[in-house]
Order: sequence, then structure tokens, then C-alpha cells
Amino acid sequence: MAKQHKTKKATTKKREVTKKGYLILPPLPRPGSGNLFLDLTGTPDRPTVRLDAGDFEMKLPEELTFAEFARQAVIGTTLVTMSSHADEEGVLDDLQELVMEAAGNILVDLTDEAALSLTPGMYLKISNFFNGLVDVSATTTSESGLDSAPGASDSTGVEGEE
Repeated sequence: MAKQHKTKKATTKKREVTKKGYLILPPLPRPGSGNLFLDLTGTPDRPTVRLDAGDFEMKLPEELTFAEFARQAVIGTTLVTMSSHADEEGVLDDLQELVMEAAGNILVDLTDEAALSLTPGMYLKISNFFNGLVDVSATTTSESGLDSAPGASDSTGVEGEE
């Protein structure tokens, strides 16, 4: 009889869950244990927007004050509303002023010359890129563990489950 060798099976780490199906998370590291969760100190690495008038750094969403963030949202809504009336007298000038303000809100040291050179398409690209930064810098529920917290999805259910 040939000698059989025991082989180790590849196993995946089993996730512990409660009777209700909630994921049991490991305890959080204690402060000072060397595990850094989120570093909000220092100067941020800002993306650069290159225009014909020069290069301009883009603020990160977390750099905006509450007032700037709120104003940016109001301008976005107003631009959408006003664009449907672009054929009315004076609306294009108002739209240009709003675009200049919004761009100046998120681009560091944007000159008037550079702001005036922005076309609607250019502003949309800048705005969409900035909005993408908002999405990237926001913590999703799966990153924070909230999707597995008791009661986190009681009223809406969990995506992907049928």
C-alpha cells in the first residue's frame, strides 16, 4: 500500500456572524497602537487643472468651508435651471458670472482672465472632476463597516440580496 501524504486544503477565513446575520467586526485598534485610520494633517496633494491661461490647483472637497460647499451646490442647481432659459436676454451673462464664481470657489488663485476663458464644456469637466473627488474622499458604508452594523439596513435591505 502506498503511503498517502496529507495535503493542506486552501481555506478562506470564515466571517463570524450573529444569529441575525450581522457581521462581527474585530475590535478597533487602541489609540497610539500605530494604526493610522485617517490623516487629515498637513498640506493636501491637490490636482492641477491646466488652462490656456495657466495651471491652477483644485481644492479638495474637504478644504471647502460649509459656506463654500453650500454655495457650490446652489450654483450647480441654479446653472441647471438657468440653462433652460439661455435664450432669454441677460441669462448668458448671469450664467458666465456663476461659472466664474463656481470655478473660483474650487480653483486656487483663479484669475479673472482664466475664469472668463472657461467655456461651458470646460467648466462641466472641472465640475465633474471635482464631484468625482467628493465621491472618492467620502467614506462608503462598506469601508466604514456601517453596512454590517445592527440596524444599518433594516428599513432598506441590503443591496444584492433577493
